[in-house]
Amino acid sequence: MQESVQHYPISIFNKAFKFIVTVLLPYGLVNYYPSLILLNKVNVHWVYVIMIALVDIIYGVIGAFLWQRGLKRYNGSGS
Repeated sequence: MQESVQHYPISIFNKAFKFIVTVLLPYGLVNYYPSLILLNKVNVHWVYVIMIALVDIIYGVIGAFLWQRGLKRYNGSGS
């Protein structure tokens, strides 16, 4: 499903799907909306830019925390 959905802009989907890919999954905030800004397809308000950066930082910190936690729990295999 992901491969077929990623080829279409988020704007063609319903509000529930937009909420999921923008808030719950950071796809919209880290991929779709920044590309609209770079292509000058939307009027940019500084609040949106700050929101996108904050969400990116939050998800990055969560990812780094989970990565470090996984490394601590890892028991290598082999000899």
